[in-house]
This record gives sequence, C-alpha cells and structure tokens, in this order.
Amino acid sequence: MFSEAAARGVNLTIDQTTQIITGPARRSPPSGAGWHDRYGHGRISACNAVKAVIDLSNGGATSSAAATSSKARKLRKRKP
Repeated sequence: MFSEAAARGVNLTIDQTTQIITGPARRSPPSGAGWHDRYGHGRISACNAVKAVIDLSNGGATSSAAATSSKARKLRKRKP
C-alpha cells in the first residue's frame, strides 16, 4: 500500500491510512463494526488497500474505495 502510494505520488495522512486499512477489513468470525478484543478490526485485505490507494490517486475518496471493495467482496461470495 505504501509503495503504491509513493509510486503514485500520494501522501497518505494517518486518517487515510487507518481508513484504507480498517474500512475493507473482513469481519469474520466476529460480526459487527469496530474493535473486537480478540480479532481487532478483522483481517486486512492487502488487495483492497492497494486498490483504495489507486482510487485515491485517480481523484477518488478513500471511503468510495472501501465501499467498492465491500461490493466486490459481496459479489465474490455469491460466485460458486
């Protein structure tokens, strides 16, 4: 994620970094949002983090990248 940001000339803030990493995190086994004592924010998706940086470098917002990543996860789950 940081290499992609550097290659694209994107300077990530701490808030953007946190949102990119925790936004699309997979929340299984615990359900819900936020922090879990045992599982933290969930499993980080490196692919979605890099996609969020690419989206950000193309003028998109980190929240839209997280939403897109969430939609992509739901579509992947539907495939047999």
